[in-house]
Amino acid sequence: MARYDIVSNINYIKNITANEKVSYLCHSQGCFQFLIGYILNHKFFDDSVDKFGTMGAVLRISEIVIIFNSVKIKNNKYYFLFLKGF
Repeated sequence: MARYDIVSNINYIKNITANEKVSYLCHSQGCFQFLIGYILNHKFFDDSVDKFGTMGAVLRISEIVIIFNSVKIKNNKYYFLFLKGF
């Protein structure tokens, strides 16, 4: 799901709206899928998502920080939103 479904959903929304980027608000499993998808294909998400918000994520903040640090993200807007409690 993280490899194909999230990417397909974002591409579909971009095509329908004709927007270059979308905002992604998720809950529970959708957050986990986004994070795993980001690890697998961070370039796509950097190019396609302008804001990311999470509600009821299945990961703790400490785990999210570890995930994002593991892919060595520069200038990461997602990391900022997590730490600020978006």
